[in-house]
Amino acid sequence: MRYSTGTRLGVRFRGDPNLWHERIVLAWVEESKHVCLSPDGDIEIVDFLVTKTSEIDQVRMFRADRTLLRIATENVYRWEDNTGELLDDDTLQEYVTEGEAIAAAARGDKEPLLAAPAGGDGLLAAALRRDLGQTLVAPGASDLAKYLPDRREQGRPPPPGLSLAGAAQDGGLLAAALARVPGGAAPLSQWLAVETVGGTHAGAVVRDELVTTSVGDRGIAELASGEHIFVRKYVNSGASVSPVVEAGRSDFRVLPVTLDYNQKRYGDARLLLDRFRSHRPSDWPVAGPQTCVWLVRFMISRAGSCVGYHERWLAEVKLDYSAAGTVEHQGWCRVLDTAIGYDFLDLGALASMEIGARRIQMIHDKWKHKLPQYQGADGAEDLHLLLGTGETRGNLAMAPELVRWLGEQLSQEAVAAKERRKAREERALAAAKK
Repeated sequence: MRYSTGTRLGVRFRGDPNLWHERIVLAWVEESKHVCLSPDGDIEIVDFLVTKTSEIDQVRMFRADRTLLRIATENVYRWEDNTGELLDDDTLQEYVTEGEAIAAAARGDKEPLLAAPAGGDGLLAAALRRDLGQTLVAPGASDLAKYLPDRREQGRPPPPGLSLAGAAQDGGLLAAALARVPGGAAPLSQWLAVETVGGTHAGAVVRDELVTTSVGDRGIAELASGEHIFVRKYVNSGASVSPVVEAGRSDFRVLPVTLDYNQKRYGDARLLLDRFRSHRPSDWPVAGPQTCVWLVRFMISRAGSCVGYHERWLAEVKLDYSAAGTVEHQGWCRVLDTAIGYDFLDLGALASMEIGARRIQMIHDKWKHKLPQYQGADGAEDLHLLLGTGETRGNLAMAPELVRWLGEQLSQEAVAAKERRKAREERALAAAKK
């Protein structure tokens, strides 16, 4: 399976079956693996081979009108949904150039990874341009960047323009990256990220021990998340600088922090939901499907917040806090709201939050018989099918994939128990004949 460069695909993840995510193919790596661009501007290696255990549940092809066949537009997350404008050819070509370098590194190709094209400013400038969100002038000019990503994400006013006259001799764009925040002293030389991967931005300092491969002043580092990032060594000329992010501490489980007008942390749950990604490492400790993102999306769509849904659920099942599980239900809902609105955690990447989501769904399952749709006149049990709400039986917050998985597991256990019972009966019958 090999997609051509520029192919636009829609993928659906198992942990989030209601939303399709666009992936733009930048380069082919091997077999079904491709370097792709996400609507958030992230470049990642995606395996499009769909299996029973793969993270991706289904792959579709975008049509010419930027839609997926028989999929509602509000259920598709595209590039223009995040940026507000279509991806132009020049910007796409910059991403393609970087994607080809990443694919070459992943395949183990020997050619230089970051060689600058003739007359151009190279992949480093492309990475910084994407991170800073504006066009950079050529290396060697002053005032290279005015709006820095850390300030932009936090809602802070832009700092004065950086005066980097003679930047070509003093580090060029790398110096611009290092000069984001003044103050502090830098070592004589340090490795810097030249692209943005996960929570590590271009210009972030990468610890020496994370660099696994290097040729001259260029190399590849492995982050704590297991992702690989291109790095380049910068020799300090004596300027006093302080990096924004230490790449060795960046974590794909943490989202960028936003502040309100009082400079306090504030995360809008409805906006952050679209940034959640279902990460499932090979050593994921929780069996079954990932349901945390689905559960949070369901509760917020019904009540605006997880705690709000708790209050609504409590009223519908007509329970008070003396009933088993209600206090725990409230506690876990409060944990989820805090993890989103203050800690800015990617719930789809946290096994601990998946366990909490399972506990909430266990409590829902325990008291589901008290929901209005499970009571009433004859035929009420079939009402969810007639109304087309079969996935959740109206307001039952249990992930459909989890319900199906539980059914499969119980069925397998029943078959095994039946075989064991037959074996015991046969042994007893044989012993009686002796």
